[in-house]
Amino acid sequence: QIVSPHITKVAAGVTDARLEIRGADGVLFTAEAVGMEAPKTAVNGGYDPPESMIFHVSRNLRDEPLPQLMAAIETGDTLSVKLLAADGRSLLQDVLYTDGFTSALVRAGEAGADVAIARPIAERCGRFADKGVSHQARFVQSKKFIAEQAANEFLAPAFGSSFPAKIPVRSSDDLNTANTNVYKLGDRLLALWEGGSATAMDPVTLETKGIVAWTPELKHMPFSAHPKIDPDGTFWNFGTMMGKMVLYHLSAKGDLIKHAVFDAPTGGMVHDFAITNKHLVFLLPPIGIDYAAMRNGAAFGQALTWKGNESTKVLIVDRNDFSKRRILEMPAFMVFHFGNAWEANNVIRVDFVQSKDLNIMSDWMPRMMRGETVPPDKSNPAFVTIDLNRGKCDVTFRDENCEFPRVDPRFVGLRNRNVYYPVGSDGRPEGFGFTGVMRVDTESGKVDRFHFREEVVLEEHVMVPKPGSAREGEGWLVGVGFDVAAQQSFATVFDALNLAAGPQAIVRLPYWTPSCFHGHFHAA
Repeated sequence: QIVSPHITKVAAGVTDARLEIRGADGVLFTAEAVGMEAPKTAVNGGYDPPESMIFHVSRNLRDEPLPQLMAAIETGDTLSVKLLAADGRSLLQDVLYTDGFTSALVRAGEAGADVAIARPIAERCGRFADKGVSHQARFVQSKKFIAEQAANEFLAPAFGSSFPAKIPVRSSDDLNTANTNVYKLGDRLLALWEGGSATAMDPVTLETKGIVAWTPELKHMPFSAHPKIDPDGTFWNFGTMMGKMVLYHLSAKGDLIKHAVFDAPTGGMVHDFAITNKHLVFLLPPIGIDYAAMRNGAAFGQALTWKGNESTKVLIVDRNDFSKRRILEMPAFMVFHFGNAWEANNVIRVDFVQSKDLNIMSDWMPRMMRGETVPPDKSNPAFVTIDLNRGKCDVTFRDENCEFPRVDPRFVGLRNRNVYYPVGSDGRPEGFGFTGVMRVDTESGKVDRFHFREEVVLEEHVMVPKPGSAREGEGWLVGVGFDVAAQQSFATVFDALNLAAGPQAIVRLPYWTPSCFHGHFHAA
């Protein structure tokens, strides 16, 4: 049976249809289907279901086994599913990724026993409409994921969890979840996690290809989830581990040009950085690691300590010669994410988002993961001027509550004036999440913003330039969000220079997907 409220209008009155399932080897299953309106019988103690269509398929796999179809499911083939009306119209079109399907059902059943977490964990893949928009998702087949799927239990701790490992942990890549950012470099889609290596995936099928080692001596060295890309595609990144910092310079094709490893100026977490056309710029908050707490069972995220009586260090590295480094100091503050940096006359200007301390890691995240509705501390736009001539740093702040700053990718490392953020509503004291998008003009100070209703939570939005345009900000602001009331994920498209006009387009998925951190736009 196929029951769907999403095809009610297009399938209204259709009684004769055909179901077709295709795999890599062609058609694996085809059958006639009879359509009718689904009965609106109250279920689950009175829940009133939506208007739906139901299609009964005439073939039964129990009576007529189909070895090709079953083999495709067991080997993880990608299956396309179409429901077609007798006149050829497409009523429903989906794509299913089938590997790990059995264990995923087992885990879903276990989760369903706890009403507090009885929610869809992940959507493997969905496609809808013959033309236009499609959605595709797939779990990264990391070493940790594969082992835990096979065992049907968690075997190794991660950033925010702590328990004795049940598998050998010989490097950080044994714990690598590859879940923080993605970027297409050359012919590979890189899934990034700052504590370990990049994981290569096929950018079309999302098939996992494996851990990336840029050179033999860099194998398993951390590769940050926040690379910076010059307008010409040149790729810069860093990583920190055990008191060391590694810097990477790669070509637009993904070839390593140079790297360097040196003693890090700070021993704790470094999440992001910025670049100008001459320098790499790091703001290093005073974070330490309580190794005794980790030995006593604390998760890494909760073993980070805030040293508010120390300074935030400013590390400036020459792009052409990584051995040329300079350190300045500023009062203590926390920073996760940068928007952009540029310089003129030996003066560097950097925009970022600042928090007062590490409370979001030590208190808010653990409580949120326990299911508590706790508003996090505010984080605000900040702008620092680094005068290399005087060796001085000056910083200013704005009041808006925001995160995840992004700029026009054609102006990374160059002088820019527009910075984009998802932004919170002043009228939303409870809960968490951002309800709107904001553009700050850093030269005039003017703000352009739009807010959805309170039941919407927005994630990071990226600026997509209009093809053929050279004007900063001319293009679209594209991102994703979650409609709490409708229980649907959606994507938005704004005019990047007129956010206040509201979205030019909203694309809704017929389901909801897990929240994410970061992403990038790549032209098809």
